[in-house]
Amino acid sequence: MDRTTEKDEKAAGTVQEEASTVENGAADEWSVYFSENFWSQKHRGKPGREIRLDHDFRWGDEQFRLLSLYLCEEGAVLDLCKSFSREAFHEFKEKWKESIEKANKWTDREMEQFEMENPSSMGFGIEMHLDSVSLYSCGSCGMGWSPDFPDQSDPEVRQFIKHYDLGEEKCWTVQRSSFALREDPDGAWECGEEQVYVDSKEQSGEETLSLPESPGYMELSLSQQQRPVLAAEFTLEGTGQAVRFTHPVSGREYEMVIRSVEKKKMEDLAAGEDEITSRFRMPQWYTEIIYTLDPEPAEGGLLIRSRSHGDDPIPVENQDDGASCCTVIGGADGPTSIFLAGKFSNRKAEERVVHTAYSSMYFQPTEVKDWEVLFYIKKKEDLTLQIPIAEKSMQDGKTSRDQTKQREE
Repeated sequence: MDRTTEKDEKAAGTVQEEASTVENGAADEWSVYFSENFWSQKHRGKPGREIRLDHDFRWGDEQFRLLSLYLCEEGAVLDLCKSFSREAFHEFKEKWKESIEKANKWTDREMEQFEMENPSSMGFGIEMHLDSVSLYSCGSCGMGWSPDFPDQSDPEVRQFIKHYDLGEEKCWTVQRSSFALREDPDGAWECGEEQVYVDSKEQSGEETLSLPESPGYMELSLSQQQRPVLAAEFTLEGTGQAVRFTHPVSGREYEMVIRSVEKKKMEDLAAGEDEITSRFRMPQWYTEIIYTLDPEPAEGGLLIRSRSHGDDPIPVENQDDGASCCTVIGGADGPTSIFLAGKFSNRKAEERVVHTAYSSMYFQPTEVKDWEVLFYIKKKEDLTLQIPIAEKSMQDGKTSRDQTKQREE
């Protein structure tokens, strides 16, 4: 009797597991949904129709592949990846393995250096056109794979690699990007399970856009994110101080003159003013410097910031579980600061535009002496790709991919 009961329970459990798998869309079949990440279990809308691309290209010294385009009711989804060498990733891991444990105390420059040296980093934006239809980026998500550290990778990345036949012997960064038909502030979207898409034009009865049923070509515009590059460090002495520095790429020389230095308190961060300040005691004191530049920067953005970490928010006692972390500007990922890069003021000094910079924040008035000057720089030129699209069956796609591999060999 007991054996029969145990057998029946196991059978019932199997049926429930199978039903749950189908409901959550975790079956073996491959499906991609608009504006959802790799880990979504509940899906909204219908899966996209896959068009294999298998288009390899180089950008600078990096190798990429456009994998598949998915046509959805709300827009399009693009899967792509970047390959990088195992040796480069191993060197990167070795260099940073000790300091990574103290990442919550990193300065901004340490974080930026980590990102710039990481061979798996993507760090670029994409604009898409399908025939004459312009689409708008509305979120991306990514995963990484290294054959030397398989346990540190998401299990979903194996499914991705298998579907696209990438090979687990290489290092990969994979990315999924969604593109909406309309750039509409009323249409809220996020890359995640809580994504909601609202087409206000459709609700109002106006004509709605749609994707080409069989697009003839896809145009992608790739633009690398600007990275801050150090130009100078200086010790703040006071009003009238002149700091000279050189653009790290163009070699153009600049002079910054400090017009005023003042310690200020941000009263908006007083305790209990909002949800965050009711849970955390926030640092309120910062240093403001006002300065002029000669000449005004013509190439890229300029950032003046303090090099110190500042004080972290302190959790208020007797809070519920889960109230032990806080997201603020800078936050745990760097100095808790309110610096504004190149902020323009209506005031003028000697007919020059006045700029303002802010330090990290502290609980008490603090002498902030160490500062740095950085320029935002792109290390790669923008790239435009025009890809002819011909819909293929999955088998045709694999055949094309195999032929590409043979040509490479």
